[in-house]
Amino acid sequence: MKIEYIFIRKSKSTSAVKDSRRFFQNMFKNIFQEVTFDTFQFEVAGSPQQISYKSSILNDDIIYLTISFDSSPYFSAKVLSQVNDCLIGGKHRKDFYIINSYDEPSEYFCEKLAPRFGKFERLMRSFIYISLTKSLGFGWFESTFTEEIQTDIKSKGNIGKPDLIERGLYEMTFAQLQDYLFK
Repeated sequence: MKIEYIFIRKSKSTSAVKDSRRFFQNMFKNIFQEVTFDTFQFEVAGSPQQISYKSSILNDDIIYLTISFDSSPYFSAKVLSQVNDCLIGGKHRKDFYIINSYDEPSEYFCEKLAPRFGKFERLMRSFIYISLTKSLGFGWFESTFTEEIQTDIKSKGNIGKPDLIERGLYEMTFAQLQDYLFK
């Protein structure tokens, strides 16, 4: 089971990442245990679990990260959801927007409720995120969302600009996503 992320540099004043493996190894040392170039340990209920990761650099501003863990479907989803919570919070966020572009733990849990629809929706959001961030960078949200959609999403709660860049598509209902794509 895996979760895929897109890291977008917030400012040109932040140094560009030249070696994504070393970058994530250094970042993960502050979050997880026993960090190597492609694995780290995460403790669940007192038991350390080995999590794998791989990364690649698209350009000076965008880095892709995939974390994976293979166990029973339920346990994998539980562990990766907890790892995700650690990864999307913390000091390391100050220099990067972190977009969760594909989330198999969510797929697992949603599959129990609406299997085909859930998978289609996640793959569609992933495709949109990858396409828009590749072509527009962190400006994808402001460049492509109408004022109406921005206002509607902001009205759902305490959502700031970084949240909109990172979770904008996830904050939309499926009907809003349809309007966004086809109107």
